[in-house]
Amino acid sequence: MKKNLHILWMIALTLFAAACEDSAEEIVLDGISVDGAATQIKVSELTLVEASASKLSLKSSLVAMDDDFSVTEVGVAISSVPGEPTLSDLTVSAESFDLDTEFTVEFEGLTPGTVYYGRVYVTTDKGTGYGDVRLFSTEYFGADVVVINEGNFQSGDGSFSTYNTQSQETNLSVFAAANGYPLAATIQNAVEFDGMIYAVTNASDKLEILDAGSFESEAYISGEFSNPYAFAAIGTKGYVTNWGPFNANWQLEESTISVVDLNEHKVVKTINVEEQAQHVLAVNGSFYVSHVGGSSISVYNATDDSKTATIATGSGPDKMVMDAEGDLWVICRSGELAEINLTTNEVSKTITGIQGLAWNEKMVIDESGSTLYYLGTSGEDKAVYSLATSAEVAPDAPLITGSNFYGIGVKGDVIYVADNNGYQGNGQVLMYSLAGEEKGSFPAGRGPNGFIFR
Repeated sequence: MKKNLHILWMIALTLFAAACEDSAEEIVLDGISVDGAATQIKVSELTLVEASASKLSLKSSLVAMDDDFSVTEVGVAISSVPGEPTLSDLTVSAESFDLDTEFTVEFEGLTPGTVYYGRVYVTTDKGTGYGDVRLFSTEYFGADVVVINEGNFQSGDGSFSTYNTQSQETNLSVFAAANGYPLAATIQNAVEFDGMIYAVTNASDKLEILDAGSFESEAYISGEFSNPYAFAAIGTKGYVTNWGPFNANWQLEESTISVVDLNEHKVVKTINVEEQAQHVLAVNGSFYVSHVGGSSISVYNATDDSKTATIATGSGPDKMVMDAEGDLWVICRSGELAEINLTTNEVSKTITGIQGLAWNEKMVIDESGSTLYYLGTSGEDKAVYSLATSAEVAPDAPLITGSNFYGIGVKGDVIYVADNNGYQGNGQVLMYSLAGEEKGSFPAGRGPNGFIFR
């Protein structure tokens, strides 16, 4: 229904634009006169250059003005509220303006599928005037939440599903629909980088490379990994952490890092590590690798893969994120959160008493980079905890409690919690406000464990 309404809006806008094809508009600066005569400026019609879900690019030009004017600023004002936008609304000024020379302005961070009212403004030494109002629309947004469904290890039925926060539409089989065959793997982690989704899978031990928009498989690398877990990239180089094979006592003794050429889609180097490699994060030209089998994080130069530093942490360092101050945070299976200064590569703060999962920790940070959210336990329940990066002590109570929590994400003012349903069929995603109030849910695939947001 929303799509149909959007189409009707676009038809209406097209008809409106067709009826407004004057080559120039007259701007009269109300209440201002020069030698008793009204002062005038003319601009070309404000037109659309490009529109996306969150951006409008608009253009116009000055085509005539009285010699009495001294123009100080030219730009465009827009508003989603019907009427005549002014300087008190959203504005972008032209970087430069000359007679008969087009200028273009770009508005970013707009609301998808929304009609905006826009007009040119011209500010002179005698006041500000406005052109005629034109209507523009951002595009209807597609799926903006990608759910990583791990799948059952023995079944290899991992998948990607999507959710559209505007239409509430869910697609549980985007990979199979795009490629004509299932992924046939267990997805440990997936990240989006440079227009591609890199899915780290075991059971098949491969790195699947998908077009982030269409979910079509572009390539895959197999036969080079052993229980791979995480991926990160800088430029044309990627790092894949490998747990390695289990010995007869179900212990890991041959953990490695695979160095991947992203252009050639092949492993070009293997780095042996003494302790189990878990998460990897690309920061400032370096790869940071957490060794969950020990008590340290290794730092590798992305240019030559040399190890440049070892950072001592609590036992079992796992998931890492970056905050707004440029510091790295790592959650440890020992129940510690460590803040690391990347200038010195030293721990600057340690918070103890963290009720984590103690296995494949799940932690994210909000868009402002100031609040951590992580999964943990609370009695017999699974739980979501929140912690400000300025905090000095662990939270004494969870934000959200439930059962079968398996993954977490945060986007805007919504916390997304993946519920694996005890692996009894498909799972679901629960949505909460930042205050922990439930906002709704939507279906997911088998074992949802994480998210990619658009």
